[in-house]
Amino acid sequence: MIEEKINRCTDETDLLLVSGPLSDLIMKVEKVVASCNRLEMKLGNLLDRTKVVQFAQTVVAIVSNYVDENDLEKIATEISTSLEQT
Repeated sequence: MIEEKINRCTDETDLLLVSGPLSDLIMKVEKVVASCNRLEMKLGNLLDRTKVVQFAQTVVAIVSNYVDENDLEKIATEISTSLEQT
């Protein structure tokens, strides 16, 4: 709905006229997102950094069964670097 309202605007005046309804829609979306986030947290469906690191360690352990040690070190380093960037 937000995108549709913005796409209907042909100039700055149109955008100014719909700014109130757009603001209202954006606030409603924010409330829905916040509610969904709280629900996901209560259900335990969100991954915190600790769980992600544990998962990465598990992946490296599984991969270690199938690749040699030099490649494993490269894989572990790349995963670690990727986690640090997020």
